[in-house]
Amino acid sequence: HQQPTPVPSPTAVSPPPLTLTLTVYIIDDASGTASSQRTEQEITTIVAQANKIWEPAGIAVELQQTKRLELPADLFAVIRQGDFDRFYQAAAAQTFDIRNDSLLTGFYINPLFANGVAPPGRHAFFIADNPTVPVERVTAHEIGHILGLHHALDDTQKLMYSGTAGTTLTAAEIIVARYGAEGLINRVR
Repeated sequence: HQQPTPVPSPTAVSPPPLTLTLTVYIIDDASGTASSQRTEQEITTIVAQANKIWEPAGIAVELQQTKRLELPADLFAVIRQGDFDRFYQAAAAQTFDIRNDSLLTGFYINPLFANGVAPPGRHAFFIADNPTVPVERVTAHEIGHILGLHHALDDTQKLMYSGTAGTTLTAAEIIVARYGAEGLINRVR
């Protein structure tokens, strides 16, 4: 159990780094009609680019593994509609296996009802194959929700402003995100 790091000041240049592990599943439709077109190399690039967004906060995402996950058509449909409870119930019933040791779990799917979503309390995010804004920004935005950040309503340049290409984080958002990351690392969130 690690001791919490000091609260970074708004002028902190380089806070102690925090690393969050990630497992990604590229979702395939069992019928083959709507499988994600993402490749493992693309996922590696997306995570690297998302890390550039999180760099000012001293937060890094370490991609541990990328796997393809084939889902039956009914489960594929419930994800696309946003019914994540049914998806997780099927996983718990061992219809398919998404257990892993990573702190974060990402799912890339084609299509999705939004650019991305992070279902509350799951430490997971779902990203559309063809979001309307850069995919690395959508990935970083959804990770922000997992770390406790809410949508920003005042500045389209902010990472947490919904549906834009903004990538900036405020000092207050950095503090919240770092506490969220520490909570995940210390398994208290």
